[in-house]
Amino acid sequence: EFQGASSLSSDGSWMTYTPQNSGLLNHRVLAVSFAPDGCLWFGHVTGISVMSPESNWFTASKEGLDYWDLEVNSIEFEQDGTAWLVAWPDGVYRVRPDGEVAALYTPYNSPVGLGIGFAIDRDGCKWFANDGGIQMLDAANENWTCYGPEDSGMLGFWVGCAKVDKQNRKWFSSSEGVAVLDDDGNWSRYTAEEMGMDDDDSYVWDIEFDRDGRVWFATLYCGVRILNTDGTWTGYKSIDSGLSNDYVTDILIDGQNRKWFASSFGGLALLVED
Repeated sequence: EFQGASSLSSDGSWMTYTPQNSGLLNHRVLAVSFAPDGCLWFGHVTGISVMSPESNWFTASKEGLDYWDLEVNSIEFEQDGTAWLVAWPDGVYRVRPDGEVAALYTPYNSPVGLGIGFAIDRDGCKWFANDGGIQMLDAANENWTCYGPEDSGMLGFWVGCAKVDKQNRKWFSSSEGVAVLDDDGNWSRYTAEEMGMDDDDSYVWDIEFDRDGRVWFATLYCGVRILNTDGTWTGYKSIDSGLSNDYVTDILIDGQNRKWFASSFGGLALLVED
């Protein structure tokens, strides 16, 4: 059963938001992201809902875009407040701060495949990760560069997520491991075997970076894998940690360097390291 969204206050109390007590459009929340103006955006199977810093709820403009027919899986923002919505099955929407839809990128009018992962680097370039590989749209939203396994460090065409670290390196996951692209155009990669993923059906769902320089990977069936600063790999599985199961779908690292893990049908797990 889908319950909506929950928040944890600093005093340890929880607040759960549902369509009955808030402006959420649907119980099933697929994405949550803060906008530069402090508003909190929620992506649903039925569209978008937004909560202001004053806890007022509203929906984005429907002009040019029927949000209620979209499955919004990811939301990212530029510094000017422009929102990028990765929506199934349409593609990727660029929405101006006033709610007007500026563009829709689909396999029919651009190189992007069916949207899965999306990230914006510090230069303003947009990176799309999907079933067609990796595509980059420049900061001016004019020119595309496409990457496939034959001309990059990618491990297969299917790419699950895209993330950018503090060094502006781009990280991409696939069913066969992780590929990394630095600012000089050099690729490096880590195979599933190198990462210690011992299930042939496993792949990486999410990638996050902590303040100690470690890289954290949420995986299907193999729990959490960690790339340490010395290049070694460690990790956690449900059998030897507080993870409820090994199907980890998302990781959040908060301002206190605590790690939050979301798992399919297993709720949340919190790791506080000494």
